[in-house]
Amino acid sequence: MSDTKKSKYSNAGKGDKSRVTDKKKYADNWQKIFGKTKSETKHEMNSEVLYKDIVNVCKTIQDPEIPQNIWDMGLVYSVDVNEEKNVELKMTLTSPGCPVGPEFLNTVKTRVSEVRGVNKCNVELVWDPPWDPSMMSEETQTMLGMELNRPMLDGTFAGGEGH
Repeated sequence: MSDTKKSKYSNAGKGDKSRVTDKKKYADNWQKIFGKTKSETKHEMNSEVLYKDIVNVCKTIQDPEIPQNIWDMGLVYSVDVNEEKNVELKMTLTSPGCPVGPEFLNTVKTRVSEVRGVNKCNVELVWDPPWDPSMMSEETQTMLGMELNRPMLDGTFAGGEGH
């Protein structure tokens, strides 16, 4: 094949943008399809990945009193990631009298701050709603030998007692 003769695949995979002649039209179509601009979509996707990484780290941080991780214990109430990749994490403790509370919150802040992509992390301790064992994942409740009391399809409750 000579250099002057073009194959029908000559531009394939080479970033040929000839089909996208109007960038504004492309951007408008993107927004119509996804309901947001491309940069908003990219930020949202990056935030979702960062959120998952933060959750995974929380699953490696053990509660100081109960040998389970803080995510499955239900101690983390919210994780918000803004455009600057700053993280606001709201969490509670199993009891207000936790002797290692301030030190533990600092550990959570340090560990989340170490997640690749996180700019800054702030951990806020909240007491509302108060934590109770029903906030734990079912798996954690089972591992701790707790009786699950959730509604079944037939209207009874797991554990055999009515509600």
